[in-house]
Amino acid sequence: MATTTNYGWTTPNDTDYVYQGAAAIRTTANSIDTTVYSLPQGVKSYVRDAAANLTLTTTETAMFTSPSFTPIAGRLYLITYTVGDIYKTTAQGDVYVALRANNTAGFLIDRGYMAGLNKFTTAGYQGGSFTRTMVATSSILGTSAFVPCVTIQPTVSGAIAQNINQAGAISITDIGPA
Repeated sequence: MATTTNYGWTTPNDTDYVYQGAAAIRTTANSIDTTVYSLPQGVKSYVRDAAANLTLTTTETAMFTSPSFTPIAGRLYLITYTVGDIYKTTAQGDVYVALRANNTAGFLIDRGYMAGLNKFTTAGYQGGSFTRTMVATSSILGTSAFVPCVTIQPTVSGAIAQNINQAGAISITDIGPA
């Protein structure tokens, strides 16, 4: 049998008998189905948040969420989450930023932090936006639907996290088979 140039799909030869057509078409269709299934599926969950504004104690607090997402077994996902601006209003300390499933009590998918932020003053500003990117499989994320949630937790009271001047975002993109 002949094959296609790019993917090598099996196709009928010009000299094949007509009565073998259904089987030949089925063979080609199965090859196409297998190839297309393994291609990246695109963005699965995305939100751009330009409104969240939190003044924080040391309690972990939900900041914003994206639409519900259901991982597919055997797929690989590129996950990026961003907070527009984080800074301390009182004593120096760290600020943890996490991505959880559903809420502050949900499964911890990933956590990063901004270390040793000093108090915001008119003489100086230490802080800024937070962005973290990771790759995860369905074995890490599971295969049940969840709502991605960015949470914030300072080690010392007195921090502000906001998406007002710079938007925050959550993006989960299917990048292909694991």
